[in-house]
Amino acid sequence: MDGILPRIWDFTCGFEILLVEFQETEFLEFLEFLEFLEFLEFLEFLEFRRRDLKF
Repeated sequence: MDGILPRIWDFTCGFEILLVEFQETEFLEFLEFLEFLEFLEFLEFLEFRRRDLKF
């Protein structure tokens, strides 16, 4: 457990630095990309549920 929190903290700090380096348009494109990834995950979930419900 001791190793997990420092790694999460390092990731969080690195992500904050990455966000600061983005310009506004790049940041918006990045957010759109994250939304697209969430949409793909949702589609995968639906496909999994559809296969799961077949008899």
